[in-house]
Amino acid sequence: MLWRSTYLCHLMAVAVSVLTFISILPQYAASGESAEGELVRMKDLALAEGKTEYIIHCQACHGDAGVGDGGMAKILVKQPTDLTQLAERENGRFPFWRTFNIIAGDVAVSGHEPFQMPQFWQRFQTQEVLPGYPPAHFRVLALTHYIESLQSQDQPAPK
Repeated sequence: MLWRSTYLCHLMAVAVSVLTFISILPQYAASGESAEGELVRMKDLALAEGKTEYIIHCQACHGDAGVGDGGMAKILVKQPTDLTQLAERENGRFPFWRTFNIIAGDVAVSGHEPFQMPQFWQRFQTQEVLPGYPPAHFRVLALTHYIESLQSQDQPAPK
């Protein structure tokens, strides 16, 4: 029975990855073939991987846009953080490694007890032996980059 659950989770992750990739394909067709364009495309692929992880693991609590208004937010003891304001709270600098460490479970944060926000690092490590899953640290890194991309554009310039 456990293998069915694992298989279904794997199948769902692959389906979301494919749908996310398909959603960004039109951007590739419209873009040029310059060396600079290559960098943009690679960045888009990396963010698409992070978005896939976000949709599967974060969206239920943090919501579509990352503002903390997901469907599960109403029943949590502590409201989810507005992920779009992380840089603003740090004078315009996104706290990249702190965010990475929170996702990985290396930093204790109120409201992130395992029964509310699971330690994704552990979950990702158990999945990395399955076909199609990258190493856990790559997934946490992609998710951190995606959260960085959600930052509000109305922030002061970093000092």
